[in-house]
Amino acid sequence: MKYVRLATLAVAVMLASCASTVSQPTNSALRAGTPDAVGFSPARLQRVTSVFQAEVDAGRLPGAVVAVARRGQIVYYEAIGKQDVTTGQTMPRDAIFRIYSMTKPLASLAAMMLVEDGKLQLTDQVSRHLPAFANMQVAVPTRDAAGNVTGQTLVSATRQMTVHDLFRHTAGLGFGEVTQNVAVKEAYAKVGLFKPNVIDYDTRDLSAAESTSRPPK
Repeated sequence: MKYVRLATLAVAVMLASCASTVSQPTNSALRAGTPDAVGFSPARLQRVTSVFQAEVDAGRLPGAVVAVARRGQIVYYEAIGKQDVTTGQTMPRDAIFRIYSMTKPLASLAAMMLVEDGKLQLTDQVSRHLPAFANMQVAVPTRDAAGNVTGQTLVSATRQMTVHDLFRHTAGLGFGEVTQNVAVKEAYAKVGLFKPNVIDYDTRDLSAAESTSRPPK
């Protein structure tokens, strides 16, 4: 499973490039270490600095905070560029960023760690872990004799979604805020996964269990 570990490192660097940050509070389980101690090349880690600095110098990236950890030790932790290009404020290592859709690779990384531990397989049906997804329906268009779309109807899915489907966005799930499927938009609103005219993309009031099996209001 060493390839999963390498993928973990690659995702860690990618997250940092998209403005993720890692801090090291005094009670953190992570401790400062040296690259050699955990199997990294110090020279190659410094290439990370060069790559990001080149992006900053070219004006494609204001700044970034990059952290790499392995075996409980932070072996690379650098702030590069500016936090505010207008004022020239230097990027601090403890800068705070909004990461938006970068939650997707964070969740994917956690899932791949479960795969590595043998607790999850990409071919698993999602319902094996979340029973509420066992009997899903999908919305399909209805058409008149001329082929024009007249509405939508719900039919049983031909197969169950898999973990792999979730990874590659082929599970049929979407956002109420952006979907053009009226039936899906209305269904999301009924269970509180979509809050039209209130707030977008915020379901922090729902527990994990409610997010998958909450009954309509």
